[in-house]
Amino acid sequence: MPTTHGDDDLSSVEPAVETAPARRPEATGQPRSGAVVALWLAALTVVSAVLRLPGMGISMWIDEGLSVGIASHPWADIPGLLVQDGSPPLYYLVLHGWMEVFGRSVEAVRALSLLFATATVPVAFWAGDRLFGRRAGWVAASLFATSSYLTVYAREARMYTLVLLLGLVCTTACVRALVFGHRRSLPVFVVALTLLLYTHNWGLFLGVALAVVVVVAKRLGAELEWRDAVVAFGAVALLYAPWLPTLAVQAAHTGAPWSASPDLGDLLGAFPTLLGDRAVGLLLVVIAGPALLAGRRVRSPGGLVVTVLAILAVATVVVAWLASQLSPAWATRYFSLVLAPLLLLAAAGLARDGRRGLLALGLVTLLWVDPGGRLGLFHRPSIPRKSNVGPAAARIADRLQPGDVVVSTHMEQVPLLHYYLGPDLRYADPMGLVPDPGIVDWRDALSRVEAASPDEGLVPLIDDLDTGGHVVLACARLSPTSDRARLRLPWFEASARNCAEWRSALDDQLSMELVEGPVAPPPRNAAGSSMFLLVYEKQG
Repeated sequence: MPTTHGDDDLSSVEPAVETAPARRPEATGQPRSGAVVALWLAALTVVSAVLRLPGMGISMWIDEGLSVGIASHPWADIPGLLVQDGSPPLYYLVLHGWMEVFGRSVEAVRALSLLFATATVPVAFWAGDRLFGRRAGWVAASLFATSSYLTVYAREARMYTLVLLLGLVCTTACVRALVFGHRRSLPVFVVALTLLLYTHNWGLFLGVALAVVVVVAKRLGAELEWRDAVVAFGAVALLYAPWLPTLAVQAAHTGAPWSASPDLGDLLGAFPTLLGDRAVGLLLVVIAGPALLAGRRVRSPGGLVVTVLAILAVATVVVAWLASQLSPAWATRYFSLVLAPLLLLAAAGLARDGRRGLLALGLVTLLWVDPGGRLGLFHRPSIPRKSNVGPAAARIADRLQPGDVVVSTHMEQVPLLHYYLGPDLRYADPMGLVPDPGIVDWRDALSRVEAASPDEGLVPLIDDLDTGGHVVLACARLSPTSDRARLRLPWFEASARNCAEWRSALDDQLSMELVEGPVAPPPRNAAGSSMFLLVYEKQG
């Protein structure tokens, strides 16, 4: 006998999706017309976009400068340049085309991330509907439309919303093929996972987690044939193979010297970080958790979907944590891969709990949208400001002239300074002039930065400067109290030391006079992203 979407047995839903009574409007209580569903979904998608528009014009930060700098290169050059950077090329290629059409303003380059974030709303509806039923589809769409984590990265010119979008498609397609034997989902899975691997290296961690999920699910009675699984993963490997030589060079010579190996607390804090609010976590655990598990048998289709999503979320984080013990690459902004299975589970639990679930959904979305950011009900900023480089550059721009030198002792700030101060200046890092200020050369960066000295990097720049020319010294604004943990990392130790040495060397140069600074507008507590600028002028 066919069951409704709220029942544990989902065998009527898959694989016979098109003819199952549970999909019909009479069984779901939804309007018969697909056009009405599409209209409501479009309205929710538009609301999602509008909620995320505030803050699109605030100052960009380090990583966004890197995005624009890399994407500004010719299309054909971008993959080869990334040997220096350590990232896959897809997002930068897409951003290059986007900027060709819409320009390079702060709002324009961020609009691409907003587009990807907005696209998660209808995709989440599809995912929740296909895995748990129509009501879960609407709940999932609402969660993705208002997620505070997604809102933050919808305002950043980085690849994280694209990662989430591809991860959501990949996860849903894998579960449909694995649990319900829906073979038509396999090509979708292959394409989505391949694109994800070409977007962010953490896609590799998701790939490992997916392999674990396949093994566990097969032991629990999943429908997917081993042969189909091997073919699908083999196709992904074949499509990703052209990037492997570049990945090997990146793994050997680039890394994240700004990151420390995560401890157990970082591992346990991954999921609360994604939810963005303790009250949200409490609501989902208390309301969605019991409803999600109540009455489900692990080997039933419904129980197996829940098991697969839970294992996928946990395994991805654990694999990333283990990998970061060997080569630190742990940052909360990378967790977007885990948000897809986490919110799908939350949607299923809230949808299953009837009125209590809907009430909890309302509270969750209220906390995420955070009207208190405007009404003063909560004491926290609604729009995080991660950098002050934009306003700092604006204060000194009128003083500078073509040929002046901008030196950043925090080398990864060079592309951002180049974005705000323009191409007519020359740019340098602790090693000297940077031949291409649009990209940071991360190859063996820590050893090069630690070996740098002002005698080799600074003196030639001053000698080459005309009378009346300027040297701008840009340093990371690090506090011995609030940034104590960062200052213990060799990367930030070297940055602070280089700043002190270059400043002392400029002060000791009889031909150089400090004419402005330190220029250090807020925010103050943006570790490694907040800077102060000193402007020196060469005297006759």
